Amino acid sequence: MNLESLITDYPQIQDLITAKPTFWRNPDYNQTADLPFSKADILELPPV
Repeated sequence: MNLESLITDYPQIQDLITAKPTFWRNPDYNQTADLPFSKADILELPPV
């Protein structure tokens, strides 16, 4: 797939290319997900 066809299908890409500030709403924001780890697993990791 080339850039021109991507811009045609997704015009927001042109804004990203020109570094125009862009707000991208995440449709999955605040949704739960089935992950192989929990928040507790993350919190128990030692700092890097």
